[in-house]
Amino acid sequence: MKKTANKLIAFITALLVFMAASAAVHAAAEAADKTKVKSMIDKTAEFVTGNADVLEDSDFDLLTLGLLQSGANVPDEYMNTYLAYIKESLDDVLASDNNQGRLTYISLALTAAGLNPANFDGKNLLAPLGKLTDVIDDIYSAPYVLMLLDNGYSDFTGEGATTRASLISWLLDQINSDEGGYRPDFGYGPSLDVDTTALIICALWPHRAQAGIQSVINKSIAVLSDEAVQEANGGYLSWGTESPESAARVITAICTIGKNPADGAVGFVKADGNPFTALSIFYLEETGGFYSPYGATDEPNSFSTRDGFIGLAAYSRLLAGNTASVYNLDNAGLANEITAMINALPAAITAKDIASVNSAKAKYDALPGYLKIYIINSDKLSAAVSAANALQNSQTTSSNSTASDELNDPIPPTGNGQFPTMIFAVLALCGMTILITCKAGKRA
Repeated sequence: MKKTANKLIAFITALLVFMAASAAVHAAAEAADKTKVKSMIDKTAEFVTGNADVLEDSDFDLLTLGLLQSGANVPDEYMNTYLAYIKESLDDVLASDNNQGRLTYISLALTAAGLNPANFDGKNLLAPLGKLTDVIDDIYSAPYVLMLLDNGYSDFTGEGATTRASLISWLLDQINSDEGGYRPDFGYGPSLDVDTTALIICALWPHRAQAGIQSVINKSIAVLSDEAVQEANGGYLSWGTESPESAARVITAICTIGKNPADGAVGFVKADGNPFTALSIFYLEETGGFYSPYGATDEPNSFSTRDGFIGLAAYSRLLAGNTASVYNLDNAGLANEITAMINALPAAITAKDIASVNSAKAKYDALPGYLKIYIINSDKLSAAVSAANALQNSQTTSSNSTASDELNDPIPPTGNGQFPTMIFAVLALCGMTILITCKAGKRA
């Protein structure tokens, strides 16, 4: 019996040692990934912001979204260049057919920037997304439209309108109920589309509490980690060629559900790597960015870089403890929020309004420079701050004057102008004490 107990204790001890060692190895690997991801983000952000003048179309839009969500430094000059580009091209985009995809990407980027695409440069970019049949005409746009709505926008109304419910229903119909994942048929039989499957997971995740959605997500995640789909190095093939975009989108999907793609317990670590190491193969150390297997291997490709950068942003956020999806845009509604705070200030500022003025000013001062331009009532805030400062200065002067007057006032007399009775009593007591002391001295 004693031998059995000792063996059990030894086994438990060994198991605990093994678990502690495994945890230490995992923590070290995660710390190394965190350092590497930050370096990749900073270098790629430097490349992107330094080449804003040559970026265009949806790559420009989604790179901007990735930058704003990555925690990288985004210079005002870059944002001003992007916003000017959008203003210049907006009329052409709105006039073109099948523009729902591009308008969705622009709207996501503007939302990430804290702006309102429903009223940008006097135009409503959301209006063309209001009819469901137009939106679902492009399978690649529909998930993005759902994620856009989930950033604080209301469902469209009317017959056949684009709503969260209609988008979710349609996206669920696109997933193969037997095998999981999105499997289009291009004439060669149904084939798994890794990129779109990952994107649909990201779009459905916020709605996982609804009946049936969690099971669809689970099945699709399982399909993406299947060894028949995922390569031994952790990457994915697209039309027979390893694809950085596929690896990046899978990283984004895994991080969206709050898991680490480099954690063996999640199921995406294969014999020779995981999705992050597979994506890293295409990373360019000297310039930042990612190259495409279909182009030059020594220069960044804008399409590969945009997806790769969003994947990096998603992974960086997860490693920092932020489990919110990279498509849960941090600055959504920011300009509207500050504008509303300023509008709520009364025309005539009184002492009770000073705290509200200071709060609005602190929020405004914290905005990036490019966004302050879009706070259309900033003049009202300036006037309110001046009024609040004047009130505070007046209160300070009045308080100092009162304190000075109190210091200079003589001790006021009481009764008929003589010292208080207590003072006389104290003096009398002192006199009696002295007299008694003197008499006692003479006797001695």
